[in-house]
Amino acid sequence: MKLTFNDLTVNFSHLKLESILSDWEWLIGKNKLPILITAFGEPFVQDRKNGNVYFLSVADADLTKVADSPEEFKEKLNDNEFTKEYLPAQAVGDLKTSGNILKAGQVYSYKIPPMLGGEFVPENIEPCNIAVHFSILGQIHEQVKDLPEGAEIGEIKFKSPKPWWKFWG
Repeated sequence: MKLTFNDLTVNFSHLKLESILSDWEWLIGKNKLPILITAFGEPFVQDRKNGNVYFLSVADADLTKVADSPEEFKEKLNDNEFTKEYLPAQAVGDLKTSGNILKAGQVYSYKIPPMLGGEFVPENIEPCNIAVHFSILGQIHEQVKDLPEGAEIGEIKFKSPKPWWKFWG
């Protein structure tokens, strides 16, 4: 299956840039805005103060600097090694081939997130609303970040900036 750049990324222009990653502020701060989101719901964010571009791994709760400027980031998107590392074409192709297709406003997300024992296997991946994906994973990571590896988790509590039924639709 031949994939395009649009298959590996999602359009998020309908979302408020200032709030889409609000549940990740504990890790990324308040000065970073998404500039590109992969099909797996992992954003590249730009620091509004210095222009640096970072990759936020929502699976690992890890923020990695990838470029000193948006221009350098655009150049890197033309580098095959860079795109292989950050835009997993094989995984997207496998999901699409199996009939797991994203609709507008969705990213691939986890049924059981990795930090709660979920695995990165096709059976654990499903389409999810972009805002819900970022909100849920950000809140879970924030609540478990200080726990030792293998700790038993009794419960996770979610806060919702709007009624839950408005996330869908």
